[in-house]
Amino acid sequence: MKRSFSFRIVMTMLSVVLLLVLIQAVGISASAADACEHIYNDYTIKSTCTERGYDVHMCKKCGHSYVDNVVLPIGHVYEDRVVDPTCTEKGYTEHTCKNCGDLYTDSYVDAKGHSYVDECTEVSCTENGGIKHTCEVCEYSYVSDFVAAHGHTYIPTVVAPSCTEKGYTEYACADCHDSYVVNEKKALGHEYDNKRDAVCNRCEFEREVKASSDQTLEDALAKKSSKGLGTVAIVLIIVVATLLVVGGGGFLFWFFRIKRRKQI
Repeated sequence: MKRSFSFRIVMTMLSVVLLLVLIQAVGISASAADACEHIYNDYTIKSTCTERGYDVHMCKKCGHSYVDNVVLPIGHVYEDRVVDPTCTEKGYTEHTCKNCGDLYTDSYVDAKGHSYVDECTEVSCTENGGIKHTCEVCEYSYVSDFVAAHGHTYIPTVVAPSCTEKGYTEYACADCHDSYVVNEKKALGHEYDNKRDAVCNRCEFEREVKASSDQTLEDALAKKSSKGLGTVAIVLIIVVATLLVVGGGGFLFWFFRIKRRKQI
């Protein structure tokens, strides 16, 4: 108990000593300031929308300073911008201070919602089917009643090569007529028995054959027409038969006419 009381006395005495030292220091500082021949540097703090402005004067020798020419805050100067509502976002009025950029919004308007136009798309080999709903305001869209594309149904057609045309296998879709070609083969070219042969054995194309140095023109022409020899022979037989019929008929006519005259 006595020990606690003594501790309190000691602490009280220390506090008094510190207070006396502080009072003395302030007095010395004030005296020094009063004794200084101040040379002030001046600073101007401009007022803002929310803070006062003023001039600061500070002695560059002792640091003494004071403030004067206090100006009240200028306050916000707002510019308004109306933001229209969209299909999904609210509309509002935005107020922005042109001096400091402070901003706030009010006057909210509900979003308008989408205004859809529906378009039905038939399913095809490559395109999905369904009903497409498109907003005529913002062009947002979605598809309902979705049907996946069913793919191509190809039917093959084999085209054999000819003397002048290449061969190939064509796959054509039975639904949309899409097609592609595979297995291409080169044209066969004309086929002749020999260099003097004029008619192709496959397509009967007739080419021009020139007589060689050891071949007469008549031989070349005969060789050129060899493929049609059967047809020429038939024609000759018909011509000969016709001549025989006509000639025989004329002979009988004159024979009977002369015989009749003799009888008269």
